[in-house]
Amino acid sequence: MDQFRKFSLVFLMFVAHTATQPAPTSLLTPPWTHCVNQMHALPDRWLGFTSPNYPNGITTQTQCSWIITANPGFKVRISYQKMNLTGSKYNCYTQYVEIIDIRAGSSQGKDCGAARPKDYVSQGTKLRIDLKADTAAANHQGFSIKFRATRDPRSGYKNNFAFTVVQRSPGRRRRPGSTGAAAPSTGGGSSVGGRVNLSLRNRIRNTQSNRPANPARSPGRRPATGTTASPLFRPNTV
Repeated sequence: MDQFRKFSLVFLMFVAHTATQPAPTSLLTPPWTHCVNQMHALPDRWLGFTSPNYPNGITTQTQCSWIITANPGFKVRISYQKMNLTGSKYNCYTQYVEIIDIRAGSSQGKDCGAARPKDYVSQGTKLRIDLKADTAAANHQGFSIKFRATRDPRSGYKNNFAFTVVQRSPGRRRRPGSTGAAAPSTGGGSSVGGRVNLSLRNRIRNTQSNRPANPARSPGRRPATGTTASPLFRPNTV
C-alpha cells in the first residue's frame, strides 16, 4: 500500500509539473498575414488603400493583393501617396510592392524604399497590386495608394500627379476654314516647299488684264445697214 501511495504521489507531481510548463514556440514560423481585396475604380473620384497596420509599420510576414477593376472602356490609374519600406530602388528583397498588369500578363516592376514611385496606368481594365514583406528590424510605415478610372489612351508609368503631355511644335497659324493642305501649283506658278509662288502668278494675271479687249464676231454675221463694204468686194457696174 505504501508503494502504491508513493507511485501515485510521484505521478501527480509529474502531471502538475508538465501542465505548468508553457508550450514551445517555433522560431521558424512567425506570425503571418494574408489578404486579398477586390476593388472597383470610379472615373469621377479617387479611392485608396494602405498596407496592413499603416502607418505603424509591418509587424508580421505579409502577403496581400489588391485587385482593381474599371468599367469597359476605362483603364486603372494608381498614384502613390506614401512609400516607406525597407530596401532601395535596386535592392527590393525583404519588402516590396509589385504591379501586375493583367492584360500585359506580366510584372511591371517592384518598388520599395522611401522614394515615391511614378503613377501607373494599366493597359486594360484590371490591375493587381501585390505586397510581399518580412518583418523589419527598423520601423517602416508601409505605403498608401490612391486609384481611379481613366480614359487616357496611353499606358505605363507616368509622372507623379500629372501625365507627361507631348507638346506640339509651334507652326504657322491657319486661316479659318483652312485644312492645312498645300495649295496646288497652277497657271505657271512654281511650287516651293508646298507653297505657290504668288508673285509670278500675279505678274501673269496683270499682263493678261492689260491686253485690249477684242471680242470675236459671230460666224455669218452681216454688216449693219450703212456700213462700208469690204474693199475686196466690188459691185458690177453697167
